[in-house]
Amino acid sequence: MDKLVKALVENEDHQLNGDEAAMKSLVKKVDENKAKIMMALTYLNRYYGFKYNDMSIKNLMMFKPDFYGKNVSVIDRLIQIGSSEKNLKGDRTQDAYRDVIAGATGKGSLNDFLTYNMKLFTEDTDMNVWYKKAVSHTNYVVEKQSSNPDFANKKYHLYENLNNGEHGRYILPLLNTKKAHMFLISTYNTLAFSAFEKYGKKTEAEREAFKKEIDLRAQEQINYLDFWSRLAADNVRNQLLKSENMVPSAIWDNQEVPGHGWADRMGHNKNGDYAPVREFYGPTGKWHGYNGMGAYAYIFERPQNSEAVYYIISSMISDFGTSAFTHETTHINDRMAYLGGWRHREGTDVEAFAQGMLQSPSVSNPNGEYGALGLNMAYERQNDGKQWYNYNPNMLDSRAKIDHYMKNYNEALMMLDHLEADAVIAKNDGTNDKWFKKMDKEWRSNADRNSLKGEPHQWDKLRDLNDAEKKHEKS
Repeated sequence: MDKLVKALVENEDHQLNGDEAAMKSLVKKVDENKAKIMMALTYLNRYYGFKYNDMSIKNLMMFKPDFYGKNVSVIDRLIQIGSSEKNLKGDRTQDAYRDVIAGATGKGSLNDFLTYNMKLFTEDTDMNVWYKKAVSHTNYVVEKQSSNPDFANKKYHLYENLNNGEHGRYILPLLNTKKAHMFLISTYNTLAFSAFEKYGKKTEAEREAFKKEIDLRAQEQINYLDFWSRLAADNVRNQLLKSENMVPSAIWDNQEVPGHGWADRMGHNKNGDYAPVREFYGPTGKWHGYNGMGAYAYIFERPQNSEAVYYIISSMISDFGTSAFTHETTHINDRMAYLGGWRHREGTDVEAFAQGMLQSPSVSNPNGEYGALGLNMAYERQNDGKQWYNYNPNMLDSRAKIDHYMKNYNEALMMLDHLEADAVIAKNDGTNDKWFKKMDKEWRSNADRNSLKGEPHQWDKLRDLNDAEKKHEKS
């Protein structure tokens, strides 16, 4: 405390001139407000501990607040900051700057403050460039630009995807990671968060090697989004540009550590402290617990900025992780774009599209083999004769080609069904029930997500054959 008082006094804007009474008054103020001062110093040390080249912003913020041209008392300012406990939280860093800190800097927003310092202390002129370099001290950033010429010049960089009211709380925590090694995948529609530690990558060599896997899954994510940029109807296509129209949907990987279990809210697991939760997920309020699901989408009836995807059992950086990405983002994007601006048909469950048609089938499926035919919108695979679906989504580079493929796809399935039926009918000497079921019309009744009842609102009911239908004659 003595060293701290000395530093504060030396930097205090008082003309003490050996005035013993003034010195005692200053020391008394520090002593009476030491808890608030320590809280302020702790906060500034935690969230302003980054540098512009060799210039420490933390030291300016702590001891030289008048650097930005304001006549500011060092101690009074620290007391002011330390008195605002509600703002001194990791999930309010953007708000805390605006409400508590900005008055002494003359820069009204966190973005203005960071940009001003970048231009003052570095040769950089683009915040997207500077921020990516600045957070790469322990983190890895993948920014995926669209291959669609209509989307190629739209926002996709990490910083511009963070610089908004929803994701702005992550700007300072990412600049201040020390032991955590986060990685982020940024596109015009999504912003994915994960950590090397989650995949057991403890050394620099292991992390460097793992970047190839991250890059692969990042490419699959942009392949999928760009596929939809070609497929979506003209009247809703631009709704996919969430970086321009809303904010990119956050994609949160699971927080289980191999061999050590799921970290708790404070970042503890069987192996001790888990740095990604301690330094990032926990303070920003983005720790999420285990609920037994593979992954899920957090959505509202009407699209909101806070809609997000959470991985639980599944892991984002894996073959099936990409399939889960296509599934869960369908829940977010279908109402805005995939369904042409329409909502789900009355009585149709939300999984009808996410699971039924629009989830790109993976090779490895932890949920068991379900023989998905589907449409591959993400994976770049080899045409090895084992694919049940298009092997490279980028070859379908226009809506016309996608339409042509899907028409032939469905015709081929119908033809195979017809050939199978002909073969069975011709050779089957027993009853039909091992091969066939029957579909009946049924007028709708009370059911989840259904308010349309009675004729003419119809369901298709699939049932077993009755005794009369089991009998057949060859023809």
